Amino acid sequence: YTSGTTALPKGVLHSQRAPVIQSWRFAELMELRADDVVLTAQPFFWTAGICMSLGASLAVGAKIVLEETFDAGRALETIEREKVTTVHAWPHQEKSMAEHPTAATRDLSSVLHIEFSSPLAPVVGLKEDEWGTYGAYGMSETFTSVAAITASSPAKLRARTHGRALPGNSIRIVDPTDGTELARGEEGEIAVKGLTFMRGYYKVEPELYLDQDGYFDTQDGGFLGDDEYLVWKGRLSGLIKTG
Repeated sequence: YTSGTTALPKGVLHSQRAPVIQSWRFAELMELRADDVVLTAQPFFWTAGICMSLGASLAVGAKIVLEETFDAGRALETIEREKVTTVHAWPHQEKSMAEHPTAATRDLSSVLHIEFSSPLAPVVGLKEDEWGTYGAYGMSETFTSVAAITASSPAKLRARTHGRALPGNSIRIVDPTDGTELARGEEGEIAVKGLTFMRGYYKVEPELYLDQDGYFDTQDGGFLGDDEYLVWKGRLSGLIKTG
């Protein structure tokens, strides 16, 4: 089910193909290897938790470390003991680890993959922004990313764009009032369709959410540059998201 942040929650039906494809894609985009050790606090009822943490690790044979519940001190102990290389956690969890009394005494030097903007980054000793997963755009309906770039892409590129459409996907920008496709550089509503798009909403007729060309209007604002990179600007409907 979608979270219902700007509308009522809706059941999203997917084929098994979607999580399998996206798991392999995340492994490739994050450049995971079999010798990586992944610590995750992401829930597996969430599409990104399934693909980004669990599926990507299984795809390359990496080790994944799980905790039943999150505790900052225990997570730091686990990173040191298991020599974790990749950390997937929410910003407030990373902040609690960075501010934990034992953080300064732990050997966290094994961590190579974490967002440079994370408060945990300086604690583990990262000096440069060489890796990050924020250069992506997706939703429950596309089983995570519909556009992305590799995590090791230049920091300036990851900061200004959300990537190009992944293979098998199509993105266009439309006028939110009449659905007319807009030119490159013009800001409007992001519309998507493609390989990992949902089979449909549970008990909702397709004509209620797809246009005549099969595109899904996301209610997200953005534009496509001349280089086909997508830039997401925010929700077109009112939204306050915390945490």
